Amino acid sequence: MLEISKTNLTPLAQNAVRRLATFANPDFYRAQAMRQPVYNKPRIIYCGEETVDSILLPRGCRESVAALLTDAGCTVTFDDERNQGKRIRVKFIGSLRAPQSEAAKTMLEYDDGILVAPTGFGKTVIAADLIAKRKTNTLIIIRSSSLMEQWRDRLEQFLTVKAKLPPLLTPIGRISRRQHRYGHELCRDTSQGYCRLRTFPDYLG
Repeated sequence: MLEISKTNLTPLAQNAVRRLATFANPDFYRAQAMRQPVYNKPRIIYCGEETVDSILLPRGCRESVAALLTDAGCTVTFDDERNQGKRIRVKFIGSLRAPQSEAAKTMLEYDDGILVAPTGFGKTVIAADLIAKRKTNTLIIIRSSSLMEQWRDRLEQFLTVKAKLPPLLTPIGRISRRQHRYGHELCRDTSQGYCRLRTFPDYLG
């Protein structure tokens, strides 16, 4: 996340920074329009967090934060403390259609981003291509356990991974509630399982 110091920021400026990670909750307005109960449905969703000294925003807000503070006359510097991961030997052995290739090319121009595409577009294949081009060990967070095996099959189909594996490790691993079979190069987990983890092996970063 982006950690922005509150030092020298007025309350008005702090609120302006917070608004960068704020958006209207569509569920609230949908329920309101249909005259359904809106209890426990916030009108506004805030994706940031707070500490005593800092405002924490998602990394995707970086450009917006820089533009806001620069326009306000501030000097903006970033101290990158992200884990850089480790290089892996991986090759993409599939082929992308023209729309997929264009999407992958655009994604590679940024450090982070979201690919929005309809079912059947080939988002998993594009992800495999991005992994091969980035050549960095990767943890894949999946929405549900039903998609875990689909991801494994597609990664094994479209990627060739070369690595000297420690004992009991596989190139593509899986983290679940019942078992942790860590992959040395790529690893899959559900978003719920990821939040429950307390520690990670060193090679996962």
